[in-house]
Amino acid sequence: MKTIRPFGPTIAFSNLPENVLNGLRKVTNEILNNEDRKSYGQKLAGVIKEEPVMVEDDFIKSGAKDFIEKSLNNYALEACREKGFLQEDVELNTFIRDAWLVSQSKDEYNPIHNHSGSEISSVIYLNVPNMKGQRNIKSKIGKEDRDGDIEFIYSAGSRNRDIFENGNLSITPVNGLMIIFPSFLYHGVYPFIGAGERRSIALNASYRLFKLIGEGKKAFLSGNMGF
Repeated sequence: MKTIRPFGPTIAFSNLPENVLNGLRKVTNEILNNEDRKSYGQKLAGVIKEEPVMVEDDFIKSGAKDFIEKSLNNYALEACREKGFLQEDVELNTFIRDAWLVSQSKDEYNPIHNHSGSEISSVIYLNVPNMKGQRNIKSKIGKEDRDGDIEFIYSAGSRNRDIFENGNLSITPVNGLMIIFPSFLYHGVYPFIGAGERRSIALNASYRLFKLIGEGKKAFLSGNMGF
């Protein structure tokens, strides 16, 4: 796992093993081919037609559950280290709260938003089509092409290569990339044109941090106790 701090909060990146990526592709194919799939779209910000719910059994069946849970836990552990919480007498638990599949087609997009009711969010890219250089606008040749990118926004300091602060980060997705970030961090996804499906999994997770006080007892330090 690689972590960066382009601004305030830490963002982490992992690459899925090939067997995990293929397992998730197979399971999500089955979900999209299921006429009885349940949409999660009513609860989401995306202007996207296909956003079906994913459940724990989907991750077990795909062989991805252990990898995803370990990645989320490692991310939370790294945050604990940064804040000085990671000591011998603490216990950290992370758990997935909800997840959904995003099958994005041309012109669909996700407006700027964040995720409420959780502490950790993640996106996993399963299929990324050729989204760059499709518009052929002569006056824009040589300029940055953000079609299909995910962009994180933290502050107003969004000028590129500003020596004082950079408040946004744009990432071009690739197959098998997992990005983990705090749920409060605002982000959006640009539309793209052309053929192909941009398929990803989005999920929310929470953590609980306890201080061990002996005799099998522990005291709550931080995280979410409401789930």
